[in-house]
Amino acid sequence: MRRALAGLALALAACSSPLGGEDFDLSAAAHALPGLGFGAGFAQRVGELSDLRIDAEITLVHQELSDAGPLGDDWDQILGGLRFSPAERDSHYFYGRAGVTWLRADGDPEFLDDPGDYGGGYGGVGYEWSLSPSLATGPELTLSYVDGEGHSSGSGLIGEIAWRWVWHL
Repeated sequence: MRRALAGLALALAACSSPLGGEDFDLSAAAHALPGLGFGAGFAQRVGELSDLRIDAEITLVHQELSDAGPLGDDWDQILGGLRFSPAERDSHYFYGRAGVTWLRADGDPEFLDDPGDYGGGYGGVGYEWSLSPSLATGPELTLSYVDGEGHSSGSGLIGEIAWRWVWHL
């Protein structure tokens, strides 16, 4: 499995961008908090403001929590919002992101009162550097504030850490 992932990353790094690398991004991520898991995302450039590039993004995350609840130990989340990065991408740069999120915690997360559905907002920062003209990687930190829906009670602040690989299409 590791060899297959390394081969895929090498193939993507060697490929030129099929669409020019300017408007679309596909991403995959390994997540470490609140549990172990993976994510996948899509971003599309929507404009520029001064020296900032603005992308609309959608990210799906699935994680396994360490403490199982009555329905299991899954954590599923969707994030949708905007990402802000330099208009001219250099070989490395910082970016910020903000938007809305919804999650379902079947497990027993320590920072939320109960398993269930939660909605709220998120903000985050990341650092990305180029492995090739069309492939980049780097860490990302996201903080979400969510409030319980339906029978779920309470609210909480959630910190998430991810390592992303981005293919600039």
